[in-house]
Parts: sequence; C-alpha cells; structure tokens
Amino acid sequence: LGMTEDVLRRASDPFFTTKTSGLGGLGLPMVNRFVREARGHLRLESEPGRGTVVTLRLPVDG
Repeated sequence: LGMTEDVLRRASDPFFTTKTSGLGGLGLPMVNRFVREARGHLRLESEPGRGTVVTLRLPVDG
C-alpha cells in the first residue's frame, strides 16, 4: 500500500512499527545493519496508494 514520508523516515528504526498489536520492527533494521556491515546500500522508496520499492545493493568481492 505504500508508506507516508513520516513512516518511511522511521522504517528502519529498531522496534518501530505501525502494527496495533504484537512486537514488530526488527526485520528491516537487521537487514539495514547487515547491508552496512557488508559495505552495501539499502534504499527505500514509497508512496501511499502506489506501493514500496526496496533496493539492496551489495559489493562484489572478487
């Protein structure tokens, strides 16, 4: 469904969730940490009513 700018800004904050019950907000922060430790980049683009695009770029070691 997409995220508002406010939600998008906080999407990778640990324990941030828009859910009304239960524990949430750990998956994206874990992915973000992994990407940073791998010297990669995580990009989130979102628009309410249109959806969300997540781009994950990791370096190739060779």
